This record gives sequence, C-alpha cells and structure tokens, in this order.
Amino acid sequence: MMKRETFLENLKIQFEETDANKLNMDTEFQSLDTWDSLTQFSIVAFLEDDFSIEFDAKLFTDYNTPDRLYAHVEQLVG
Repeated sequence: MMKRETFLENLKIQFEETDANKLNMDTEFQSLDTWDSLTQFSIVAFLEDDFSIEFDAKLFTDYNTPDRLYAHVEQLVG
C-alpha cells in the first residue's frame, strides 16, 4: 500500500490546480469547486488502475475525504 502522502499527491493530480492546492486528508471532496462527475471518474480510474480494485463512484458519499478513502482502499488491499 502506498504511503498517505503519496496517495494524497496522486489524488491532487485528479483535480484542477486551484482545488489541488486546497486538498488535504480532511477536505470534503464536495466542498471543492471542481468536484464533478469527471473528477469522480478520474479518481475511480486512479483507484482501479493503481490498486486493482473496483470502486463505484456512489461510494464517495461514504468515503468523502481523502482520509476516509485511503482507509477504505487500505482495508481492501491490505
């Protein structure tokens, strides 16, 4: 499993620069101006490609911060 800092940096790549600069492990995705279906798709692709897991975008309701998302992925991949 990749380190939390690396995970966050990879998430930041999925956002436009203005929101990427605001993103930390406790930021709620929905609070960012560029949070939309395209960004969600990009994050899902990142998760599926880098961790070989399936992730449904509907789960962003439960895993709505990088910290919660990281914990979920960590639980799935060990």
